[in-house]
Amino acid sequence: MSEGATVPVGAVLATIRGSEAAAALPGAAAAPPVVERPPAPPLPPWRVRTARSGRARAERTSCGGGGTRRRVSPAARKRALDLGVDLAAVTGTGEGGAVTSADVERAAAARREAAPAVPAPADRQAAMRRAIAAAMARSKREIPTIISART
Repeated sequence: MSEGATVPVGAVLATIRGSEAAAALPGAAAAPPVVERPPAPPLPPWRVRTARSGRARAERTSCGGGGTRRRVSPAARKRALDLGVDLAAVTGTGEGGAVTSADVERAAAARREAAPAVPAPADRQAAMRRAIAAAMARSKREIPTIISART
C-alpha cells in the first residue's frame, strides 16, 4: 500500500515476522547481539513480598525520637489514623517487630479501658432544656430580626 491510500476497515496493514524471517529478507540488518545484564542486587527485607500480608512491602516509618526506624504495615497505619492511636506507643508483634493491625487494635482497646467513663447527666430533661435554650439563643444572635409595623 502506498502512503495516503484509503483502505477498508479490517484490512491487514502490516505483518510482523519473527527474527528468522527478518534475517532471510534481502537488505535486512543483522540482529544486535544479546547483552546479558548482571543480576539485580537483592531487595532489602522490608521490600520483599510476604505471604502473610500479601502486600508488596511493609512501610518503614520513623517512630520515636531516637532516630530508630520501625516497620508498620499500611493497613496498621490507616487503622491507627482512624482510631487516633500514636504508633510510637505501639509495640509491634509482627515479623521482625513490625506493627500490625492487631497491635493497633490492642492499643486502642487499652486506651479505651484506661480512659474514665463520662458521667451521664442525672436529669435528661434538664439537659434537653439546656440544648433547646442554647439553640434558641444562637438563632436569636445569628438570624436578623425583621419587624414590620403599620401605623
